[in-house]
Amino acid sequence: MKSFLLALGLCSNFFITFSFATVSNFEDNLQRYPFIGNWSIKITHTENSKYKRGVNLYAHVIKLQESKYTLKIIEALHKRANPMLLVTAEAIDNKIVFNRNGWVLTFYKDGSGLGTFDNGKSTVELKKESFHSATLGLKPPVGAVILFDGNDLSQWQHSDGRKASWSIIEGKYLETVSQKGIFKENKDRGIGGDLFTREGFGSMKFHLEFRYAVEPNKSGQGKGNSGIFFLDIGEIQILNSFGLEGYWNQCGALYKKSPPLVNAAAPSLVWQTYDVEIKLLRKVAPYKEATVTAYLNGHKIHSQVYFKLEKAIPNIKIKIQDHTNILQFRNIWLTEI
Repeated sequence: MKSFLLALGLCSNFFITFSFATVSNFEDNLQRYPFIGNWSIKITHTENSKYKRGVNLYAHVIKLQESKYTLKIIEALHKRANPMLLVTAEAIDNKIVFNRNGWVLTFYKDGSGLGTFDNGKSTVELKKESFHSATLGLKPPVGAVILFDGNDLSQWQHSDGRKASWSIIEGKYLETVSQKGIFKENKDRGIGGDLFTREGFGSMKFHLEFRYAVEPNKSGQGKGNSGIFFLDIGEIQILNSFGLEGYWNQCGALYKKSPPLVNAAAPSLVWQTYDVEIKLLRKVAPYKEATVTAYLNGHKIHSQVYFKLEKAIPNIKIKIQDHTNILQFRNIWLTEI
């Protein structure tokens, strides 16, 4: 296996080609960027190969710039490790084609692919893996507080008391309306800005679904940025951290408090889930301590992280952050415990 990985590491200068235009609509982007996501790489060695057993690897394909992608080959998903291969790929055609250092591979936009390795002595099967969180579409139990089900925003307001002014798309999705960056004129128009729940709550189990867009030429904190704030406890970060390390300020982090246990962030355009349990450590208000347990896309990323609050609170209000980027949300609810 060690010799196989060494051989793989030598293939760092191969060439990959893609081509698609950028559009802002989420549904159109699903069709225009079919390569973004996780791909499985199944290698089967023949009796003529010097490698004696098959190997299963994965590739992250990440949109980088308008005409470029980042490709990472890794040994396992949701595991922190240095990539075995990291390259920037130029976008040219509707498929990935590369032929370097014993590899001959083709990725097709229908999610399939094939090729050979070890100068034809091993066969390779490529497959784009579908993504589905274990709690996607989770229905609220009887007695839950419905914060957004596609119908209205009556549970929300802006910090100055204005009626919630984010967009409801197709009677299904809540889409950000920003007052920041190039959207500053929205403030004069009286729309946009962070959303706050009108009411406060006690200890709770909270569910939310979200997705971020494809944003070529953006990176770091400028890509798919938002956050869920449990006031005044802390923020669970939303960020397009697909394929990154998943550390302190990336998706899943309790921002500047605790990194996620694993990076479970999904690709652009995919619906993702947060399931968060907040426990206030007193039976009655005011509350001065709390613990947070959280799951991102069904993966536990925090387990009873302790917070000593800077000030006592009577209850917990929730904020969804306006951070310039366009995101969509749906199926937001909680149950008090």
